[in-house]
Amino acid sequence: MFLKTLVLTFQVIVELLMCRPFGKIIYDIAQRYNGINICKLRKFEKLQCKINKVNLDLTFLNNCQSFNVTPKFLSFNLPHTNNNDGKAIRKRLLKSSIHKRKKEKWKIEKDLRIIENELSKSLSRLDYYILRRATAKNVSKIEEKVIKTHETKLKELTRNHTAIFQPSETVKNLSTYIPSTEELNILKLGLNHAIPPKSINKTEVYATFEIIYRAMKKDLINEGETNELKTQLSYLANSYVNNYKPTQHSLKKT
Repeated sequence: MFLKTLVLTFQVIVELLMCRPFGKIIYDIAQRYNGINICKLRKFEKLQCKINKVNLDLTFLNNCQSFNVTPKFLSFNLPHTNNNDGKAIRKRLLKSSIHKRKKEKWKIEKDLRIIENELSKSLSRLDYYILRRATAKNVSKIEEKVIKTHETKLKELTRNHTAIFQPSETVKNLSTYIPSTEELNILKLGLNHAIPPKSINKTEVYATFEIIYRAMKKDLINEGETNELKTQLSYLANSYVNNYKPTQHSLKKT
């Protein structure tokens, strides 16, 4: 009971501290430490905002690539080129833009790790926790605006065809494998968004569905639901194996 009261009191104190403007929070923190100034704390916030912004930009650019559309900043006139050449050039420019943003992301992450390491060692746990909470609050506000802007742009480019913006909205990882950001951005578009192989290994397909069955079975309560799940997954596995036939158009992409 005492521990529960202590935790609740701590949460109330933190929430009260968080109600202050961000500038006031970092000013008070900087006053308590030698070698930690407001500029350094502001830099921490700016790097957090930058890494969040670059991640959202990459998501937008990857969505443009998936929908085969060109963002407006690449939709400039290309003299002395026909339509097909223009599309090919813009695709390469989009790919180059994604690569450039990734390089920027790596640099920001490196700078952020350095300042995170310094602050975590210099500040008390409470001050570091409050700093991260206050920073996350500011980042969240920026994130909402950026996502809304990107979604509007993507709707205009794709004529109201939209994609799930964050992979976490649709992707649930049932395996021990940790997919990369690029893999998650592909998976979020659904199982039909893929270039099919020329042929499939039936054993691997059945083994994959068996893994899915074992993972999902843990969340079921009674035997009837378990049997129903097994029947449905078995049907899906057999249908997939027996009806697998990629189109000639798809095979040209492989």
